[in-house]
Amino acid sequence: MVEWTMQLNNILQANGRAGQVTYDSRHEGPDNKGLWHVKALSNGQETGSGSGKTRMEAKELASKNAMKVLYPDHHKALEGK
Repeated sequence: MVEWTMQLNNILQANGRAGQVTYDSRHEGPDNKGLWHVKALSNGQETGSGSGKTRMEAKELASKNAMKVLYPDHHKALEGK
């Protein structure tokens, strides 16, 4: 399983852009049955989003989608693993 948040952070660091992607999260619904929504932001612009039962699940999806936008070749290579 690809750890998208870690992979995205590694690529950003390798390109001298560490910390460029930030995350905005919100929870909706009851604590035990709610849904997390996370947006990945690059320079204030949304580059990916994801939703899941946990904040980590939603962040991973947001990172995966941000990778698809910011680094499509890396995304494609990792998707094949």
